[in-house]
Amino acid sequence: MTRFNASAAEEQRLLFRIGVHVGEIIIDEEKHDIFGDAVNLAERIQQMAEPGGIAVSRAIREIADVVDGYAFVDGGEHRAKHVSRHVHIFRVRTGDSEPTFGGQVKTARGVLRFSAVDRNGHNFSFDLVVEDLEKQQRSAVIGRNPRQCDVVLLHPTVSRRHARLTLTADNRLQVEDLGSTNGTSIDGTRIAAGVVHWLEAGNCVRFGDIELVLHFA
Repeated sequence: MTRFNASAAEEQRLLFRIGVHVGEIIIDEEKHDIFGDAVNLAERIQQMAEPGGIAVSRAIREIADVVDGYAFVDGGEHRAKHVSRHVHIFRVRTGDSEPTFGGQVKTARGVLRFSAVDRNGHNFSFDLVVEDLEKQQRSAVIGRNPRQCDVVLLHPTVSRRHARLTLTADNRLQVEDLGSTNGTSIDGTRIAAGVVHWLEAGNCVRFGDIELVLHFA
């Protein structure tokens, strides 16, 4: 797929996400279908994979080895829809290339600076120091409730616990909506609650009606 995408026009590229888990499944031979908790969790892990990439559960990491030239890279713990516990994932990477989408998500360094102006002209901004995130379990909750959040945005369209920013083990930034009322969007596209998405410098992230631009300072 990497070779195919390299030679294809952008609109023709095929970007698959693969999620792998191990567990008991139920087989419906009549309908040629499988289902069960293991299948559902594999689907959630698939959504956490990078475009063109492979993500696996901790269970897979503990029982499987990769062939020479490949490695498991810690992707951190994530919340998944309808899964009560955190899901710890690992990404399968080659030693000399990125996943099949051919791009690279830049690592976060120094200060993560979010700044914006809402529809009424009010300024909203906050900074997150990468070193501080590394000391605070690598995540920060954004929302309206100062008792439950690390970053407070006092705006009626922002939920009490709106979203979570996470710094992965390889210092790349992710955002996850926590089931907010008015949603979270990246560059105008609303993201599903409980599904993590990569963030890069220049992305516009909207929490409710507050749209902030991310800069690495």
